[in-house]
Amino acid sequence: MLSELVSALQGNWENATSHEEIYEVHGNSVTRSRLQTGEVTTFKGYLRPDHMGKRLQWGPKGRFVMQVNAWGYCLEEVTWVLNEITDGASAALARGQHRGWRWRRLATESFSSNGISSGSG
Repeated sequence: MLSELVSALQGNWENATSHEEIYEVHGNSVTRSRLQTGEVTTFKGYLRPDHMGKRLQWGPKGRFVMQVNAWGYCLEEVTWVLNEITDGASAALARGQHRGWRWRRLATESFSSNGISSGSG
């Protein structure tokens, strides 16, 4: 299941609340481009299974895990939420603290990691 999820995650994504942040997933690495500042950062090996092999984690410590609400023909949106195992997310959410972000799929031709749109606009 996780290998299918990683495969479905490949490609271009945007931060659902900040359209100036674009993510490009290749294998288990992610390149983030901030369009407003031109900053480009690659996170190598940041996508990995948890210790039980049941969830996809973000980061070297697995602080966030991927949550998929609906997965039809194609993965279109994912949410990265605090990993309650590593961060006590249940307690944080009970206190009204929400940490995480959502990705929305971009058309494959609309962005490349150099920040230049290749679509017709």
